[in-house]
Amino acid sequence: MTGKHENNRAFFLGRNQTARSPRMLQAANTALSVSRDGTPDPIMSLTQEIDLKPHGKTRVAFLTLAAPTRTEALEKLSHYRTGQAIYHAFDDAQAIASRSCSNWG
Repeated sequence: MTGKHENNRAFFLGRNQTARSPRMLQAANTALSVSRDGTPDPIMSLTQEIDLKPHGKTRVAFLTLAAPTRTEALEKLSHYRTGQAIYHAFDDAQAIASRSCSNWG
């Protein structure tokens, strides 16, 4: 994986900046800190470099999940290797949520 992440809101936004104009999006080559330390004000900012040919298209999906171990996380992630699998999972989740909500009332 060539992507990077940022979890520190202060570093992502930059001094005197806002979420509408964060420092990380103002400079083309600004590097993320990829901090592994805890932060009192966390965010989730992900990036992935993609080379596209002229008029080319691609789809990108960032998935987040939790597991007790890296091995278990990778096993869970293996179920979502295609866009179709991701869409199917979201459709299933929406159906389950709709049934759950209809049981409330």
